[in-house]
Amino acid sequence: MTTWRMMLNRLPTRDNLKKKRILTTEEESKCNECGMGEESSNHLFLLCPKIEEVWNEIQRWLGIPLAQPNHIERHYDMFINLGNKKKIRTLLLAIWVGTIWMRWKKRNEKCFEGKDWECKNLVLEIKIKLWCWNRIFKIVEEEIDLDSWCSNDIICKIF
Repeated sequence: MTTWRMMLNRLPTRDNLKKKRILTTEEESKCNECGMGEESSNHLFLLCPKIEEVWNEIQRWLGIPLAQPNHIERHYDMFINLGNKKKIRTLLLAIWVGTIWMRWKKRNEKCFEGKDWECKNLVLEIKIKLWCWNRIFKIVEEEIDLDSWCSNDIICKIF
């Protein structure tokens, strides 16, 4: 649901709240994480320095070089198309959706509860969430223990 709304630019990001006149000043529309850019979907999920660090860690985890497009649709297309087999693409889709969803969750915790987060902790949470999803939905057919799942170059180890 989060990724679908994000792709349609329907998340209540600060730029969208400003367009609806819920937020009225430039200062209110700034990113709550870095304070540098306006909080749009592109900024929140791709351009904010904190999420750039997360995507870099995801890249290291996968063992696949990753370009960083500055538009969400291009990022999605590029990320999903890193895999040449259906099983790899399904895993990449789950990783992309999981990363977006967990980032939105952390954004809301920061906005509404004042909770800060660290990149390494978020990446670990993403990995654990995806490992749980894999156990339920069998994205990857073979059983993989959590330590192996969380180690780097996961794509090479699975396929």
